[in-house]
Amino acid sequence: MDTILIDYTKHHYDKGLTKREAEITAFILQGHSSLSISLILNISTETVKVHRKNIYRKLRISSQAELFMKLSMALKVASKIFP
Repeated sequence: MDTILIDYTKHHYDKGLTKREAEITAFILQGHSSLSISLILNISTETVKVHRKNIYRKLRISSQAELFMKLSMALKVASKIFP
């Protein structure tokens, strides 16, 4: 799963996410909260929230559920390309 998340976030990094935003996206997709991410990365929860807001804006989504849907769709496409 980690490899899939890394590939997924790299794809979105190419689509305009910063390296940090891609990293935070991977943590979100692993189920980490803003508090958990802030402790892992040694940044404030407010900084994580700003990154989340920017991620959602850049990916044109408005919720964590939509982020998981995007991952789900990407996995379906990948499974058809690489059976």
